Amino acid sequence: MCWLGLLAAFPAMAGGGSLTPCVDGLAAGFPCENVDLYAQITNADFSTAESLDHWGWVDPATDREYALVGVSDGTTFVDITDPVNPVYLGKLPAHVGTSLWRDVKTYANHAYIVAETNDHGLQVFDLTELRTVVSPPVTFTETAHYDGFGRA
Repeated sequence: MCWLGLLAAFPAMAGGGSLTPCVDGLAAGFPCENVDLYAQITNADFSTAESLDHWGWVDPATDREYALVGVSDGTTFVDITDPVNPVYLGKLPAHVGTSLWRDVKTYANHAYIVAETNDHGLQVFDLTELRTVVSPPVTFTETAHYDGFGRA
């Protein structure tokens, strides 16, 4: 199960609901240590088998906050500006196949995505596309792809 936003220090990452405080080491059944659960999104919500890596991006033009979640078959994007009511915007499918490992990092307004799947290479995604999503969730396409290596 993917659980996205937890604490006030990193207030966003997950699906709608209400704040669940960490009490006696648990928040909604999840172990915690002084970390409150804001919301939760499941892998089923992402239509995927597993969630792998989480990263974040703040849009410098709008100050909206996003969670970028590597999943077994791609990368999902969640608007977590309101951490109690996150919005699943959509998925960028993997360049090829599925993977038990996917890593997402950002630089400026782009996400750079690698996986351990053969022939995956490096996916590049222009994060400013997240500004224009009207009817989520949508399927995104990669902005660019580098195939100078297969897996990473």
